[in-house]
Amino acid sequence: MEELLEALEADPPEEFMDDVMLCRLVDPVVLSSGHVVDRTTALDDQGALRFTYCPFSREELKKDVYPCVGLHKRLTAWKLERLNKCVDVAKKLVGEELYDDAERAFACAEDLLADVRETTYVAVAKALADVQRASPRCPPERRVACWRRLARAASSDAERAALKRAAAAETARALEELADRGDAAAGRRVADAFVARFPPPFEDAAIADRVLRAYEATSADELWKLRRRVLATCDDEGAFLEREGLRGDEAELLGVASAPADAWELLEGAEWLVDAATTRCVATGFVGAARLRHGDLNPRPGQGWVLEVCFRAVALDDDAERNVVFSHLADGRGWEIRCGRTTGVGVVFATERSSNAFSEFAVDDDGADDREMCLEVWRHVLLVHNPVMETLTLAVDGRRLPPFHLDGAFLPCADHRPTIGRSPARRDCCFVGHVAFAAVTFDALLTDDAVDAAAARLAETRLRVLSAARDSLG
Repeated sequence: MEELLEALEADPPEEFMDDVMLCRLVDPVVLSSGHVVDRTTALDDQGALRFTYCPFSREELKKDVYPCVGLHKRLTAWKLERLNKCVDVAKKLVGEELYDDAERAFACAEDLLADVRETTYVAVAKALADVQRASPRCPPERRVACWRRLARAASSDAERAALKRAAAAETARALEELADRGDAAAGRRVADAFVARFPPPFEDAAIADRVLRAYEATSADELWKLRRRVLATCDDEGAFLEREGLRGDEAELLGVASAPADAWELLEGAEWLVDAATTRCVATGFVGAARLRHGDLNPRPGQGWVLEVCFRAVALDDDAERNVVFSHLADGRGWEIRCGRTTGVGVVFATERSSNAFSEFAVDDDGADDREMCLEVWRHVLLVHNPVMETLTLAVDGRRLPPFHLDGAFLPCADHRPTIGRSPARRDCCFVGHVAFAAVTFDALLTDDAVDAAAARLAETRLRVLSAARDSLG
């Protein structure tokens, strides 16, 4: 048996090896010099040739590479043969209760399947999954991963739907097992694996409940984000809210059922710092119930960036710099949303060429410059950074202002965490009021028309929900 395992773990025949990277070929191509390498070795992510000269013959290369159709077919046949041997050996070892040795066979098979994209391997992948589930050493995370792999290789919508149902049943059993064991961290990993491959809508209320409970045991923030996604896709909103125990203001604050879908797409995958259900009055420089993240909310090079926040001022300092609503600004680096009595919503956004660069946009009810910012009124702010156009666009209460052109790349704040209701670096900067729906979204490049549409819809929904819940927020 040891010889069989060593044979499975051995390198493939020389013709299936990439001699530059010394690894197994996945998608072999021929260079203009006639030598064979893997496509990822020859080309970068943009499809450009990585070499000027052949690494073997040193002759100058043409820019094009050519697929090795015959070699690819032989490679596929070799992989199938070895995969079937892995499954046969693993099945025999599990039957003899030699689980440690079976793990070695599983590892060999998974290594081969990791670089597979064709539907050719579906049958052997299913057989491997059956053997793995028969092993008591197979953790729940791996059992769910088996279904993810099968879904990736599925050839039709009907097959994917059947796999999703089977995966949901497997995931529900795994989550129940881990919940009984009290392993919340493993349960969350299983839930994440399932949601990543099989996102809402969930056809079965039981799997939705199991996944939500796994999120509830590890992260209240992530629980609310997933609740929004489930509610936005479920057929019976009332039944879902009842199962989640959400009534009255708390159900209203979920705020998804009445929101236009195209507006919510903007915030898919947003990094939430606080939602409406955790809004509290700021009295001592921090939001009492806000669940702050330790992550980096700075704009990322080359990616679009969208910030959203709602606030209601109870009192305002004459110095706008002290009325910090939402901030990741310190030492002249980062960004900040603030509120001035006469200047309205202020935006600070530092760049490499203008470390003190900021622009403040006056906002009031009738457009007159001599009006003060109204207190006890909810405001909605949407801020959009477009790195391609090098612009910053602000929309307040659904109204978009002209884009502000930036001078240079964004200068990130790296040494402090983002904060709500106070400055990350100054203790004397404290916003007195309420903050809601504070979030940042990455990788969202929006046109002006898209900003107009999203700002209007989000503002309408957010402000209606918050106004209806005003009494409960104190």
